[in-house]
Amino acid sequence: MAFDKNIFLTYTLSRYSINKKGGIMSDLLKDADTSGKIKALLASKDIPLENLAQILDVTPMTIYNRFKSDDWHIKDLRKIAEAYGVDIHDLI
Repeated sequence: MAFDKNIFLTYTLSRYSINKKGGIMSDLLKDADTSGKIKALLASKDIPLENLAQILDVTPMTIYNRFKSDDWHIKDLRKIAEAYGVDIHDLI
């Protein structure tokens, strides 16, 4: 059986209870870049990329480009944090 990073990450995140500020993500992903943290958030909550694009009012291609360049605007990070119930500091 092949190792699937998304399944492992989802399992790992689900084993921890998230505190009021959502700090568990920063503990688990402290060395990840912003794109990696957002990808982990999406995977842990089984959120499709299209949903993120809709939240930010951009196209899925724009989201793909932001993941590739790791270029995120703070206003978008605030929207992501609010929409998915995490602390913005967990995404930075």
